Amino acid sequence: MRDMQSLFLLLPDFALILLGWCLMCVSTSRYAAKHPASPLGNFTQTFWRGIEQMVYYLLFLSLLFYSTNRANFDLRGASDMLLAATLTVCAGIVLSYTAHWICRPVPLALASGTQTGFHFNSYVCLAVAGRIADQQGIALMAVLVGAMVPLVNIAAVWSLAARGQSGLWKELARNPLIIATVLGLGTNLIGWHPPEPLAMLLSRLGASAIALGLMTVCAGLQFGRMAGSPGLVAWWTGVKLLAMLAIALLLSRHMAMSPTEARVLVAFAAMPTASSFYILAMRMGGDGPLVALLVSAMTLGALFTLPLWLAIVI
Repeated sequence: MRDMQSLFLLLPDFALILLGWCLMCVSTSRYAAKHPASPLGNFTQTFWRGIEQMVYYLLFLSLLFYSTNRANFDLRGASDMLLAATLTVCAGIVLSYTAHWICRPVPLALASGTQTGFHFNSYVCLAVAGRIADQQGIALMAVLVGAMVPLVNIAAVWSLAARGQSGLWKELARNPLIIATVLGLGTNLIGWHPPEPLAMLLSRLGASAIALGLMTVCAGLQFGRMAGSPGLVAWWTGVKLLAMLAIALLLSRHMAMSPTEARVLVAFAAMPTASSFYILAMRMGGDGPLVALLVSAMTLGALFTLPLWLAIVI
């Protein structure tokens, strides 16, 4: 029954997305119009844009730097797992881009939504790893997250930069998520860790990024987009929650992995896409509402697919 506990790990995340949506709906409802003094009318687009900027430029940076700086990158005995994770992510990237020929989306939708087919929610990654393999699972998942974040960030930024006016390397050089990850990995490798007061500050800033980041996802969500893009939503959701999982499962069966490594690999591949890339799409001129819709659809889908896939390897 331990694998079924992963179902409940995603419920708080989806509840936060739903809460953000409810607040947004109330702020634009007739009730808010009739009661302008009510605090429920304050959750407007202007409010969420301010929260979005704070999350993107401060809270998520703190989270990425702190997690990669503190991770224990002991790669001995985990090389096969890392290779399998890299192959799984690369396959997800290729399959996500095939939407160009299969679904034929407009260029902006392709550039914005492609990233959701191969990225992962690192917050849920670490939580699920602790459930299925205790501290060893958390350590292995930290290695995977630290190694894969630069790869998926570069692929995601490339898809949007290719559509935008600026070049890829210019966007990568100034992308705060990549900067924070590189700084965290670099200081980790040279053995420098922030003093305890600063570490506690970064930890608390990063913890707040989870809740606020999920709530800002639904601030820009438009369910009406589903009618115009069911094929895109189905394709990228299928790539993330089905295809990548199947690839990871096959690799875990044919490579020399321990049972714990196999569980962590499958859990990694089973994650829904990261909510932070809604913010990335908005900042780089992408289709934010489409990304928000995909994030919500994948998070909801993972509530059902994650326990089923973990049951196969546990």
